[in-house]
Amino acid sequence: AYVPNLVLTQSVTGTNIFIRGIGSGVNQGFDQSVGLYSDGVPLPRANMARAPFLDLAGIQVVRGPQYVLDGNYSIAGSVHMLSNLSTDEFKAGFDFNYQPGQRDSTLLLTAGGPISEEFAMSVVLQRKQADGYVENVFKGEDEPGREELTTRLVLGYTPTDNLSFKLK
Repeated sequence: AYVPNLVLTQSVTGTNIFIRGIGSGVNQGFDQSVGLYSDGVPLPRANMARAPFLDLAGIQVVRGPQYVLDGNYSIAGSVHMLSNLSTDEFKAGFDFNYQPGQRDSTLLLTAGGPISEEFAMSVVLQRKQADGYVENVFKGEDEPGREELTTRLVLGYTPTDNLSFKLK
C-alpha cells in the first residue's frame, strides 16, 4: 500500500519478492532478483524474508538495477531494513494485538538506549499465540495453532562519528 510496484507474497513453497514485475519466483535454486538486506547484510534467499523483523527503524526500497550500491544481488532493485537502536535516549514500547475470531494474540515488548558514550543496547521480546481455526478430524484438534517466542538483542558500538558496529 505504501510502496508502489513492490510485491512481497508468501506461498506454501516459497516467498516471492518483485519490484516492477521483476523477480525470481519460488525456485529455490536461484538467487533472488530483488536484493534483501538487514542492516547492510545481504539475505540471498527469498525465504529469509519470512524471518520476524522486529522493531524496525526504517525500510528503504530502491528500484532498478543496484550494481554499484548492492552488487549482483539486486538486478531488479533492493529492500534495505534497518534495526532500531536508540543511541541518544532510553526508549521502551509495548504493543498488544488480539483477534477474537481466531483467538490470535501478539505481544511485543521493546526497550533500549545508550549504555555509555560509545555503547547502546536494544532488547525485543515478541510472543505470538493462536488457536487453530480449522478442525483436523484425524488428530481431533484445531490447526494451525501456534505458540512462538522470539527475542532479539542488538548491541551497538560507535567509536567515532563515522564508524559504527552492530551485533545481533
